[in-house]
Amino acid sequence: MWDELNRNGLKWSLDDVDYLMICAGTVEVETIARHLKRTVSAIVNKASELEISLIVRKCKYEHLMTQRPNGRWRCNVCHSIGERIRRNDVRNKT
Repeated sequence: MWDELNRNGLKWSLDDVDYLMICAGTVEVETIARHLKRTVSAIVNKASELEISLIVRKCKYEHLMTQRPNGRWRCNVCHSIGERIRRNDVRNKT
């Protein structure tokens, strides 16, 4: 089918689609394109077809953020540091 082919005639394998779905939103589009040996526009078009977001958010310290099931975004690095600080504060108070 034509919708499975890109301009070079390469079909999207299930592994390619799985990689795209796993990395979408957590890995830069250029990195995904390089890994899959496709153009950025091919990645964007396939993501649009699959209705998945490629938006990558970063916190103010430039760490990658992930979207939680409730729709909120969280920086795993800053969150982990904050959790460690909070745990130590609780231990020190007792």
